[in-house]
Amino acid sequence: MRIRPLLLLSIFAVSLGAHAAASQEDAEALVKVEQQWIAAANAGDVATLNAIVDETYKADTPRGIVDRAQTVMPSGSGVTQTLRNLSAKVDGDRGTVSGENRVTLSSGGIVNLQFVDSFVRKDGKWVVVHSYVTEN
Repeated sequence: MRIRPLLLLSIFAVSLGAHAAASQEDAEALVKVEQQWIAAANAGDVATLNAIVDETYKADTPRGIVDRAQTVMPSGSGVTQTLRNLSAKVDGDRGTVSGENRVTLSSGGIVNLQFVDSFVRKDGKWVVVHSYVTEN
């Protein structure tokens, strides 16, 4: 009866491979959502911001707690954000994206931030529920 353990091992290996592929696809999808979020903020696209930022959203920032209402407002005239060094991790219907956000102010000043954004999958779509931000 050696065939049965080999069969089970083969099924487990195929399942594990499929899970790893799905996790990679989800990680890539999370990075895409992160990029869409910043593009929407830069463009003042409130509809996209509302679709990405969950109703329960909060952010811990160097300047205090920021809620959803403040987050879905456009960045402001002349303010741009650029993301760098993005990394995503996924565990089922939860995931995080970490990286750096270079914020260029309308005055020309630059603020470099590091962040970790937490996402959940709701109704098949990734939404951000929390951010932790520190200033470099």
